[in-house]
Amino acid sequence: MININVSGISFAYNGCSVLHKISFHVNHGELLAILGPNGAGKTTLLKCMNGIHTPEDGAVLVEERNIFTMSQNEIARLFGYVPQRLETARLTVFDSILLGRKPYIKWRVREKDIRMVDATIRRLSLQHLSLRHIDRLSGGELQKVSIGRALVQEPKILLLDEPTSNLDLKNQLDIMSTIKNVVNSHQISAVMTMHDLNTAMRYADKFLFLRNGEITACGGCGSINPEVIEKVYGVKVEIEYRNGYPVIHPLDDTGD
Repeated sequence: MININVSGISFAYNGCSVLHKISFHVNHGELLAILGPNGAGKTTLLKCMNGIHTPEDGAVLVEERNIFTMSQNEIARLFGYVPQRLETARLTVFDSILLGRKPYIKWRVREKDIRMVDATIRRLSLQHLSLRHIDRLSGGELQKVSIGRALVQEPKILLLDEPTSNLDLKNQLDIMSTIKNVVNSHQISAVMTMHDLNTAMRYADKFLFLRNGEITACGGCGSINPEVIEKVYGVKVEIEYRNGYPVIHPLDDTGD
């Protein structure tokens, strides 16, 4: 079982601190949501976790090995990265997902690679779009292709940057259900950045709140309370449970 430990990560852009001594861990099979306002450092943290950014200090340990000592190919076999939006090109859905097999392809595409792409397309219910070019897809369809590309890398950890941004309600629920099912069925870990607190609380197992590049709170549902949310977002809220899920309601200026 693979756990990931982020230890003392600090990062700055042009001398301006973005992350300051960030430490947390994600257990095997957990879905962690990174939450916080715009500019809190969520995407930067995600990119430090898979080596896109190199931090000034700290380590990201997978099975006690620091990823910053690994080759890009080794990192690609550990992490599947889903950006906020997949760059569109004149590629079919099949070919776009096949690109995720790049860390394993040496001289030519193998039968195993083709079978894996076919299986992933079926898993994500993209069969009817297999030969469509990705620049002709809707936002929800494109996000599924991006997830499919990450899955065929056979990652141990999925990293997703705002996977539901700019999607309608149905597609948000569809994508989040897909992510949750993938984590459970593949027995991998996942870390996602999000803005929607209620969606995060419905699907994630663990939560990390960032504010000004520092951790305000980290833990399960029990770590989320109105005081934490007010400190992070500057908004008074109340939390109630509906059908077993916590739901956050902003209060008006009078607190009523």
